[in-house]
Amino acid sequence: MVFARADRSVIMTFMLTTLLSVTVISFSGVLMPGPMFALTLSRSYHTPWAGAQIVLGHILVELPIILLIYFGFAGFLSLSGCRYCSVWPVEL
Repeated sequence: MVFARADRSVIMTFMLTTLLSVTVISFSGVLMPGPMFALTLSRSYHTPWAGAQIVLGHILVELPIILLIYFGFAGFLSLSGCRYCSVWPVEL
């Protein structure tokens, strides 16, 4: 598909705005003190690879959750038999 020059500028503006938003939101999450931050600080005194190890551990935990959501696990939770295993409020 070929875009006109005006369309390209709108797309570039949207992409840059999205990138900036993601960067600011991610940065605010990184700076928030919490268990992950405390673990990173404590492990960084012992090994220079602490950051990479923590990131890999985080990926191992979150990737299956993301894949389940992407491939339709939410549809499974909406079945009548799973009414009580859902984390979302369900009307009875």
